[in-house]
Amino acid sequence: MAVGLSQHVKAVRNINIEVVVRQSSKSPEYTIDLIVNRKEIPGYMVDPDKENIIYSLQTTLSWAQAFVDFVAKAPDEDSEKHYLNELREYLIRALALADLYTIIKD
Repeated sequence: MAVGLSQHVKAVRNINIEVVVRQSSKSPEYTIDLIVNRKEIPGYMVDPDKENIIYSLQTTLSWAQAFVDFVAKAPDEDSEKHYLNELREYLIRALALADLYTIIKD
């Protein structure tokens, strides 16, 4: 007898991510605005040079990896939740930078 997916799934988490990339009228930099589950994360400036975007992406992913380690070594549940939230923030920023790289490339 086949067992349905609903009998095995303990939780589903949907994350709605909107990435808005705007070029500044006063400088060559781009502003990235993120909207995650209808909550706006303040924008930040990124240099449009592809090498700088890759560097920013590598740095962001390094921070994400650090938070993976923090989660693994969290002393209590509250710390673990905090580190998981930080990890999500860095992963979302990494996705935004990947989108920016694609936009700049085009």
